[in-house]
Amino acid sequence: MKRFLFVLTLILCCGAVFASSLPKGVAAGREALVRIKVISSECEQGREVKSESFGSGVIIDSRGYAVTNHHVAGNALELYVTLTDSTVVPASLVGTDPLADIAVIKLPDGRVYPTARIGDSSAVKVGDTVYAMGSPLALSQSVTKGIVSNTAMMFPEEFGDYMTLTLDGEEVGTLVRWIGHDAFIDHGSSGGPLVNKKGEVVGINEIGLALGGAIPSNLAFKVAKSIIATGDVERAWIGLDVQPRLATQADMKGALVSGVLPDSPAAKAGFAAGDIILSVDGRPVDIAFREQVPLFNGFIADLSIGKEHAAVVSRGGEEKTISFTPVQRERAVSVPREITKLGITCSDITYMSQKQMGLESRDGVIVTGVLPGGPVGMAKPGPGENAVITSLGGEKAVNRAKLKEIAEKLDGMALLEYTKDGKKQMAAINLAERTATSGGTEARKPWIGIETQIMTKDLDKALGIDSRGGLLVTRIYPGTKASECGLEVGDVIVAFNNVLIEAENPGDERILSDSVRRMAPGTVVTLAIIRDGKEAEVRVESELAPRPAKEYPKYISKLFEFTARNIAFSDVNKPGSGAESGEGVIVESVTTGGRAALAGLKAGDVITEVDGNKIGTVKDLEKYLGMTGKNVFKIRRGVRTMFTEFK
Repeated sequence: MKRFLFVLTLILCCGAVFASSLPKGVAAGREALVRIKVISSECEQGREVKSESFGSGVIIDSRGYAVTNHHVAGNALELYVTLTDSTVVPASLVGTDPLADIAVIKLPDGRVYPTARIGDSSAVKVGDTVYAMGSPLALSQSVTKGIVSNTAMMFPEEFGDYMTLTLDGEEVGTLVRWIGHDAFIDHGSSGGPLVNKKGEVVGINEIGLALGGAIPSNLAFKVAKSIIATGDVERAWIGLDVQPRLATQADMKGALVSGVLPDSPAAKAGFAAGDIILSVDGRPVDIAFREQVPLFNGFIADLSIGKEHAAVVSRGGEEKTISFTPVQRERAVSVPREITKLGITCSDITYMSQKQMGLESRDGVIVTGVLPGGPVGMAKPGPGENAVITSLGGEKAVNRAKLKEIAEKLDGMALLEYTKDGKKQMAAINLAERTATSGGTEARKPWIGIETQIMTKDLDKALGIDSRGGLLVTRIYPGTKASECGLEVGDVIVAFNNVLIEAENPGDERILSDSVRRMAPGTVVTLAIIRDGKEAEVRVESELAPRPAKEYPKYISKLFEFTARNIAFSDVNKPGSGAESGEGVIVESVTTGGRAALAGLKAGDVITEVDGNKIGTVKDLEKYLGMTGKNVFKIRRGVRTMFTEFK
């Protein structure tokens, strides 16, 4: 779970404004601001790890459509939106576009939502007053004031790869030129609106460096309208990269072709690196500066797909016309997903990943992570990251969905075929289902249900006795034979069965327990003790030691990603454990980033109820977990009782 660590300090924050001082249009536009809580997943070491984060958004349609950033909600599993009246409602992801970093979410039907007025970002000028709205650090909705400093902000070229914004394989700066401003924004402000003095949204805040950066509204809402209409964004693509002309070409017009991707429409049409594009469909093209590149890319993206277009290029001093036909632009990469049965995360092969990896075809699945100890992780040799799985169990794995389907129906050993670094390899993997069981059973040995410590010479003097190196009784476990024989806490055991206890060094406190372990269960042991300065004898019968916690039955919840077991003798007798009553089951482990972790469950919690049903053993937990769909847990954590709801 992502958390913010910060210190609250009473300061006059630069640019902060009070609601009463906002222009009327800005104050009204604030009603359309929303805070977004996002449950999403990221792939780490072969599994999907869930996390919780926050962002902002703005409602643009009274039916409940709201715009935010792709990096806020684009990979969301669940969304919860807080309105300006503090009402919290669930939301769904309508569609997302990593290239423009825009996503659209939908609030529930049944009400008319306040909407923002959309402004013309092309009318924004340097020096204009703007207001950034959002939920910085997930705090309640805020408004900060600033001025526009740049209407075509880009990452500095000198920083190279150290300063780019790449989302799901898409470099946002190839399409977006940000509106730079100094209205304060922070983590959690992403996706919030940038508003002019009229209360019109002129941008969607996205980045915060020395300056804030907002995606221009003309681009953001063009993308949003497409997503609302079709669930996606349709763009033309020809596989052509351009850059500003070189210094030696300063007296020319046009755009320099820096590269042509293989097997792309541009390559098939005959474009070549070094060409100077002079016009497309009669429209002049001129790129002298980096800031002009996104405009050209946007122009190409708007061309008609499947229709023939014409470009005039200069090659070797001669002009020629090249006809080309754009195709639908494909996402650069496929988002990785987990195949739990195999213990991997993997993705489908896209055009770009095929070319970058030098693959013969797009049949297969790219491994993006391997779970240590999982079926694939245990294979020797086994595919690591960037290996391409081509078949499993003799069936071709043409994509991730097919690989998952094959894996789900297999059990036991299976042959996995994959390629890596140009080599075709094989591995045998074990797909036998693992079930939750107790740990290995150890032979239970006799014991006396007490705890002791060594009687040192200094302790002898302090107590005014001569124990000659005995053992001080520090605890007697209730319900044991020792609790019934008359032995008391504070007694000093000086001998057992007429054998003196010479305990002086660390570890000597085990002299008595080690001797009892070698006896037969039910053997009566005579203990010579000193109590209140007087010598006495007690007789106690040995019994089998309680089972260790690891031997108690367990249940692994794959859905909620935690392990619980029946309450053990050691739990009941651990003060402050919450298990002293012996009721419920104890949480043994919680997977980081899993649903249980997101719900706040912790190792050591005692689950006593699920949806109102009493939980006595892990069999009860297995029976009721997920039965109603509510999944409200009542738990004890130490001396406290609380409720938590699993999504």
